[in-house]
Amino acid sequence: MPDSNFTAFRVPTLKNEFEGAQRTFLVELLRDMAENFKKVNELINNSFATVTIVTDSPYVPLESDEDLFINTDSGNKIVNLAAGLDGQKLRIINAGTSGNVVTINPDGTENLLGENSAYAIDDSDFLIITFSITEGWY
Repeated sequence: MPDSNFTAFRVPTLKNEFEGAQRTFLVELLRDMAENFKKVNELINNSFATVTIVTDSPYVPLESDEDLFINTDSGNKIVNLAAGLDGQKLRIINAGTSGNVVTINPDGTENLLGENSAYAIDDSDFLIITFSITEGWY
């Protein structure tokens, strides 16, 4: 004898239970959800910066570089900036702890923080700069 507190039910499926406009609506809804999931996934994947561990000195950042981690424990390091591209961003991090510096040199006549001169980054410090065609690196 079946338990009187138990109610059996069937879960509807797109194939069998929904027809016409309902089925079309649900199929389109699922497609939209899948497309939105793809977009969110792309945003998440593209939101992480490209990290470059710099071991060479002097180093010239590539156009694709975003975060430069530079360990100065073995000595001072130099970064020679290439000609900047409008809107290009760099974060340069001195990951050392031995009292050495990372020296940043602007390209040619471009400015770095308002001047055409080098800038030093001390241990455990960093510099975030963005290039502007009219102002240089700030």
